[in-house]
Amino acid sequence: MQQTFRCPACGAQFPTQLALEEHVSREHQGTQLPPSQAKDPASSREFPSDESIEESREREGQKAG
Repeated sequence: MQQTFRCPACGAQFPTQLALEEHVSREHQGTQLPPSQAKDPASSREFPSDESIEESREREGQKAG
């Protein structure tokens, strides 16, 4: 099975990463996030991972104790 590269913005598939990058630069120039991710705050990079939340809770617990 041949590996394909999927455009995160529109879902189009390409046979090479170069073809995908060319597509993105032509079709989605200036687009930061795919619309589905832009509408879903849970997928935003601003939100910490579960591990970061757990670590911050441990630090807060140490400050209180």
